[in-house]
Amino acid sequence: MTTAGALPSPALAGRTLADLDYAELSAIALAWFARIDTVAGAPVPLAHVRPRLNALRLSSLERLLRPRTAVERALYELFAMARVRRSVLCYLSLQEGRDWDGAGGEFAHHALLLRQILQQVGRRAVVSVGVSLFGRRLRLRLDPLRHVRALYLDCLTYGERANRPFARTRQRFLFRAQAWLLHAGFRNLVSYRLRLGRRAAIDELLRSRSVRRNAALFLLILFPSARTLDGEQWSLLLDRLAEYFAPRLHALRELLPVDSLLNHGIAKLLKILFGVVVSRIAARPAADTDEITFVVDTLRLAYCWGTTYPLVDNVLDDAATPADVRGALVTGLTRLFSGDAGDAEPGTPPLALEAIARLREVLTLCPAPRLPAIRQTLAMLLESHRRDSERRLSHLPTVTDAGLIDAVWSDSVLKAALIRIATMEICGTPVTAERLSAQLSAALINQWGDDLWDIGEDCAGDRVTPFTLYVRDPRVRNPFVFFVEYCRRRVAAESPDRQRAMYLGVLETCRCLIDAPPSDPAVALLATGAMESALAGAGWVEDGERLKDVPHVDPDAVTFGIEHAFLR
Repeated sequence: MTTAGALPSPALAGRTLADLDYAELSAIALAWFARIDTVAGAPVPLAHVRPRLNALRLSSLERLLRPRTAVERALYELFAMARVRRSVLCYLSLQEGRDWDGAGGEFAHHALLLRQILQQVGRRAVVSVGVSLFGRRLRLRLDPLRHVRALYLDCLTYGERANRPFARTRQRFLFRAQAWLLHAGFRNLVSYRLRLGRRAAIDELLRSRSVRRNAALFLLILFPSARTLDGEQWSLLLDRLAEYFAPRLHALRELLPVDSLLNHGIAKLLKILFGVVVSRIAARPAADTDEITFVVDTLRLAYCWGTTYPLVDNVLDDAATPADVRGALVTGLTRLFSGDAGDAEPGTPPLALEAIARLREVLTLCPAPRLPAIRQTLAMLLESHRRDSERRLSHLPTVTDAGLIDAVWSDSVLKAALIRIATMEICGTPVTAERLSAQLSAALINQWGDDLWDIGEDCAGDRVTPFTLYVRDPRVRNPFVFFVEYCRRRVAAESPDRQRAMYLGVLETCRCLIDAPPSDPAVALLATGAMESALAGAGWVEDGERLKDVPHVDPDAVTFGIEHAFLR
């Protein structure tokens, strides 16, 4: 090991994706992994983190609130995340490879928006539900988080053991009642209408007054420049969006596999949608002044690109996907990305047809001069998905060879990096060598954190990741140690805020592994033991009891919890 220094970046030598093929990019990733091992990480002083967590008194709030249902638990986790919003923004900066925490001197629009959302959690009611009472229609303004905040302020002021049973029981009752009403109202508004299975029901939902009113507010927040539109223009904008989305949401509802929905397909779609909106706004030319067309085209692009998660990524990853669907997807997308504009082959399954149609629409929304670079990036992304999806734990040889380990490690990083690079390409952001390097670095934290979190699901689904490969054969290189050490070294020279965020992010991952261990006891014992050993080796030691009050700093965790609570 050399002396402590800056963590190396992938050695691209000024080259971009236009100068590389997939094999060369894999070789760069593997060489980068080897160089990481040669840098000794400086110790990260984190003695101040535990006192700060204790001062938040989140464990006391949880004991007073006693969340019971999945909805109540998801709302509590959202409130807890809002208490550490600075760490949330710092962790997103490390995860996404872009400035979310204002390190560049000012907050970008997307970062300011998220910070304001988290800051307002529980401060005022933002949801209304209509109910009928004695023949009269009443509208109740609901927000269970207001009562969580009231209970939290009471806990901070008087302490957990103060003799205030009536006030605390009242707030707890109101929280549970409003959480139930919110859940019931959502299922009545959305779930029931979608189960009708008619396009007209979705169109009626999108054109309802309540949805249009909330959609207008949502669009105004996402697109600040839309404040220049007058009433007639807003009506035209909402009509165009309803006309576009009604048939496509109906098709998605009909074709989306249940396994893809259970694998957070909708939450991932929304995450990609937000990323596309942010990137498109940042890359918008000054000469583009047609606000309605810009908003509509941005949301079209965001939706079509977002469907790659539920209709492509999740489908290819699922071992239960029929061979004809998998083959048709890969064949159709390969033809599309090679520039073939012809129709799909006869007999192509409907799911593959929808995915190909949406990605073809993505290409129509991109400027013609950028299409060669976009197609090349998409082809490399498809190759990473194909390589990853073709591997199954049950089909691997008994003895794991070094070539397989290298391929699994590099493909896992490239798959996550290329989806972000492709998003930048289709949104008009130039992908320089520096941006490519930054996305490769961020992808290791992002993808490996997800793989570690999902180790139980991946083992049950027969999927191959660096972590499932290790629990199958512990003689291979230990990814738990590599991941924790990389995270520690990554922030050794960063600000104390980012160091704290990374520490909380790693502990959050460990907490989720302990709270929801793999169903196989042997896998659970090996995975939790390997993670605890890696934390101890890095000097980030926490016992299981103290991990329980570590709040989420990864918004995906809370988003997935809310999706699970409201959609299942």
